[in-house]
Amino acid sequence: MLIAAFDTSTLEGVVGWILTTDASQRAPLTGFAEYRAPVRPGHAETLLPRLRTVLSDGGVGLGDVDLLVIGRGPGTFTGLRIGFSTAKGIALASGVPVKGISSLEALALSACSSGPVAAIIDARRGELFGACYEVRNPGIWPETEVRVEEHVGPAEQVIAAISNATKDGPVCWVGTGIGPYRREIEALLAEQAVFLPETYWSPSATWMARVGYERYCRSGPEDLDTFAPTYLREPDARLPKPGSNTVPRG
Repeated sequence: MLIAAFDTSTLEGVVGWILTTDASQRAPLTGFAEYRAPVRPGHAETLLPRLRTVLSDGGVGLGDVDLLVIGRGPGTFTGLRIGFSTAKGIALASGVPVKGISSLEALALSACSSGPVAAIIDARRGELFGACYEVRNPGIWPETEVRVEEHVGPAEQVIAAISNATKDGPVCWVGTGIGPYRREIEALLAEQAVFLPETYWSPSATWMARVGYERYCRSGPEDLDTFAPTYLREPDARLPKPGSNTVPRG
């Protein structure tokens, strides 16, 4: 069973795959690979070539994929739209099933840490996408329990919500929101805040594949007719009002 995975919620591209011995739930892994790098010029130009390359390095191709796991957001509008259109295109062309996983939950799972893990993504405009999960069994097949639901809002409010829900011990923080808001987090949690390095600021494709595969075994694939990204807020670029000569900016 070959499971490929990718996430396009941030400005870093994440692609990878795992190979299991059979189609049973939690089967042992016999191979894996992943690639992470900033997207230049963008996801539209890099996603498919990188996915093909990382599969080719393992001696397989898109036609060999048995399941595709993707990050469903929240994150950048453009990145998520490209990720979803690519996944649906592959699924329609080859018949491969698709399973989605929250990009914030994928960040928490990729931390390889037990206990509370706060996942925050820089949403710009002074806002954060954020959530907090209790991670258990951070080995091959980790499990999560939501402590703070994924939401978007002013950075100080998101940080405060996570802080209020995790006052009983250290909290591991991951994601691109650490860069601009580390001082604000430290001001609220002091030594209770544990920051992981930048290598953990984007989700791991292999962790996404593992968890997505387990959930696919339990509940089946997504319905492509209704499967949609988790945006959480309105887009920055909007169509002009009727009668306006203003051209929306991308």
